[in-house]
Amino acid sequence: MSPGRTRERGGRLLGAVTLALTVVGVGVLFRGLADASPLTWGYTDAEREAAHDGRVITGVASVLLVGAAALMAYRGRPVRAAAIASPGVVCLVLVVAFPPPGGAWGLIAFVPLAPAAVIAAARIV
Repeated sequence: MSPGRTRERGGRLLGAVTLALTVVGVGVLFRGLADASPLTWGYTDAEREAAHDGRVITGVASVLLVGAAALMAYRGRPVRAAAIASPGVVCLVLVVAFPPPGGAWGLIAFVPLAPAAVIAAARIV
């Protein structure tokens, strides 16, 4: 171990599980946001039902990302944990607060937050 580096709890396996949960969570979040915040001008009844289903899927993705964040926090990295949880929490709040035809705020927030979560989970930076 090089000087100045602290040893993280959990080892490589916990890091791999954290990364896998984050990637799956981001994928599920995108799928949910695609339905929850459709980019259309008019909404049919079917699109409104799909938006409801998308909000439920977004909630599931939030749980996955918060779980991955909890693993990262256990490893002793609370700032990275916050970065991992942020896309799920922020996007869920936006799709619930602005249901169709409220706009695509969840998708807009997804663009910068999702890559930041994956980078934090992968410890690239």
